[in-house]
Amino acid sequence: MSNQQSLKDCIERIDRLVVIHPRFRKALDRIEGCLFENVNLATPRGLLIVGPSGSGKSTLRNQVIAMQRRIAATEREKPIVCVSVPSIPTIKSLANTVLCSMGDPLWHKGTAPQLTHRAVTLLRGLAMRIVLLDEMQHLADSSRYRGISRVADWIKEVMDQATANFVLLGLPRAEEVLKVNEQLRRRFAAKVELSRFDINDPDDFLDFRHLLAAFERTMQFKADPRLSDGEMAERIYYASDGLPGYLKELLIGALRQAINEDIGTIRLSHLATAFREEIWAGGVGDKNPFGRTFKFRRLDGNGEPFSCATLN
Repeated sequence: MSNQQSLKDCIERIDRLVVIHPRFRKALDRIEGCLFENVNLATPRGLLIVGPSGSGKSTLRNQVIAMQRRIAATEREKPIVCVSVPSIPTIKSLANTVLCSMGDPLWHKGTAPQLTHRAVTLLRGLAMRIVLLDEMQHLADSSRYRGISRVADWIKEVMDQATANFVLLGLPRAEEVLKVNEQLRRRFAAKVELSRFDINDPDDFLDFRHLLAAFERTMQFKADPRLSDGEMAERIYYASDGLPGYLKELLIGALRQAINEDIGTIRLSHLATAFREEIWAGGVGDKNPFGRTFKFRRLDGNGEPFSCATLN
């Protein structure tokens, strides 16, 4: 097998890996609760799921899509619709996107009220139980405060008329949307945070080490020291800030280095190079978690890669 094919196979295995760690399981369980409670509840409910970049939100969305395939009784039945909030959100653009996601061939035609009516009708007709709105921070980022308020009102209106539960998914600043509508805020009082792992919490850091062990098994590639070993796990934690998305990038970069050198083992030098190339070009000297002089601290200072991790 060529080096390039070996790299491709390793990357595919890493990309397909889904590790159901406790906070991810909690988010999935809450979504399943929304899905099956909706059958018997007259009043729709809301769930807010937030997390920084790399925390697993896209993976969660993919799991929700897979969940729909498992539970849909017929081809027509679509109990879950997943929608990405447009980068410039308005009532009309959001209604367009919802209709397009449900397969309406005329999703782009009509006034905002007409589109909303069609969306509600389709949501009812397709036995819809959950509408998942992804990238909710786009709405919070809008500079038009009155526009945010109107779209928040629209979400509540569609929830009530379609009797569908809504799941809002996005960066932490997505919570700003709920502040403009008290009734909507009550609907979305339930919240799950897909936060980074915490190295200062022994149980949480143990979960992170279990995650590393799962990646090592999946790669089918030896690491020296092992990824989940104490000091190595700490170095990888600081290099990824405890976020699965950055962890994947780091490991893929290290694999590329090892395979290109035709070495069957991932070493510290490969991880050091991967950190610089995949995560932070400024990660040299004592600012590279895999260097000898690294101080074993979060790289969240001014100008460092994770300085905005808690502000997203």
